Amino acid sequence: MSKTEEEIFQRLMADFAQNQGRRLLELEQDLPPLPEEEQLRLLEAAAQAQKQAPKPAAAPAPCWRRRAAAAALVLLIGSGAFFGEAGAVKDAVRRIQIRLTDDGVYFGLPQGEWKTGWEMEGRYAPAWLPEGYEPIEQSKTEIEGYDSLAYAQTNPYQNGTILFQRFSSNAITEITGDKESAQPVWVGDKEGGLIVKKWHKSADYRLTWYDPDAKSFFCLSTTYVPREELFAIAESVQRID
Repeated sequence: MSKTEEEIFQRLMADFAQNQGRRLLELEQDLPPLPEEEQLRLLEAAAQAQKQAPKPAAAPAPCWRRRAAAAALVLLIGSGAFFGEAGAVKDAVRRIQIRLTDDGVYFGLPQGEWKTGWEMEGRYAPAWLPEGYEPIEQSKTEIEGYDSLAYAQTNPYQNGTILFQRFSSNAITEITGDKESAQPVWVGDKEGGLIVKKWHKSADYRLTWYDPDAKSFFCLSTTYVPREELFAIAESVQRID
């Protein structure tokens, strides 16, 4: 790890620790007080443990503390590569479920976060496109919970297409024969997955991520678009109305 990468990673750890500390304090304040008999039981257990061991035994930590400790541990245990460690930190707080199915790749929210309505609020579109791309189609029929925009390369000496889709749903399955290439990724601070179809001199991409502000899954399907431009398009998506 270079000095610059180490400094960036140290800043990431410091920011995460500060945020985690504030969250722990908030959770501590929100915890209900223990009943009097439960307090007495814990005091008696601690006193008994102190007699039997050189050091007093701590009461079991609440589950949220165990999760926080696990996330903090991930910060300290890394592969030695900067991006590997940073990715491990994000994996520690991952909540989108991504798994292979018979049809393709499943992306879904935990069932506890499923909503009942399918109505989409506002319209979203990429604010940045690679040079030469122009819109060629917009979904014209009203399909509940679905919207799409298509773009094509207008330069006659270049190829390329971009399809941007929005699904207002709790889960979607990307039907693909290349599901084994799926990998978890992050679009800015939003989690999702990437499916890659490799060709001789290029690759097709299918990038799917969840935006909690839009309460929707977004998908970008591209041909002849480099990976770095794919993510630049995705990170530029914003509400346009």
